[in-house]
Amino acid sequence: MNDWVGMIVETRREMRNGMLIIPAGTKCEVTYARSGLTLEADPCPHCGVQIRVTRVDSADVLALERKAMP
Repeated sequence: MNDWVGMIVETRREMRNGMLIIPAGTKCEVTYARSGLTLEADPCPHCGVQIRVTRVDSADVLALERKAMP
């Protein structure tokens, strides 16, 4: 599961974290992978809010690319 960390993925369905929603088709970075994936979306360009969703099943995302390391 840890090989998911650092991947850029696209959500295949709408996801919720109890307060906010990530629409299907949103690109996110996988930041943690143990009991499901933790996804972080880029901050909103208008308000700066950044959403995180935990315990996402890998079947609910499409792997796009590995994030370039600095």
